[in-house]
Amino acid sequence: MGKKCIICDEEATFCVKGTTTTYCKDCAVEQFGDVAYLVAVEDEAKRLKEVLDGQVDDTSETHSETNSSSGHDDE
Repeated sequence: MGKKCIICDEEATFCVKGTTTTYCKDCAVEQFGDVAYLVAVEDEAKRLKEVLDGQVDDTSETHSETNSSSGHDDE
């Protein structure tokens, strides 16, 4: 399920960087004139996935190190 435009509820293709404010192409052009200032929703989703994947990897490594040093096995 994709994000929806905050104005017309159509599927969003653009968002304001760093926010959850999303727009379909028509509303983005109407509101901003130049969509070059906006981020493609798909690009933002990929960026967030990379950040979350990095956090999960960090958590897994920390959890493994903690178990190794405490003598506990995670089975």
